[in-house]
Amino acid sequence: MDARLIHAAQNGTIEDLAELLRENPLILHTIGLFSIDNSLHIASAAGHVGFVKEIKRLKPEFAKELNTDGFSPMHMAAVNGHVEVVRELLKVDQKLYRPAGREKKTPITRLSKGGSI
Repeated sequence: MDARLIHAAQNGTIEDLAELLRENPLILHTIGLFSIDNSLHIASAAGHVGFVKEIKRLKPEFAKELNTDGFSPMHMAAVNGHVEVVRELLKVDQKLYRPAGREKKTPITRLSKGGSI
């Protein structure tokens, strides 16, 4: 994945994402083969709701992808207590709460154990 896209996702800078898309409209289509996490995993873990909204608009299928550890973007948001990000990801597909991940815990289980719901 382009280091600038990682940086934009970590910082939640939608403007940087827009600039990268202007430079390379296919940037979100070419990262899956070489990355542990997609940009939605990174932004979800960091709790950047605006960035998450933009990525899910552009590539909603990213919400369903598991990283090499078996975690979805929703897992990443839930384990870090980012309730608003979890809510946004559920707008893509309400069944996203179901994947159990490697540890067989749903994202909602992780969120509730953190005391966020």
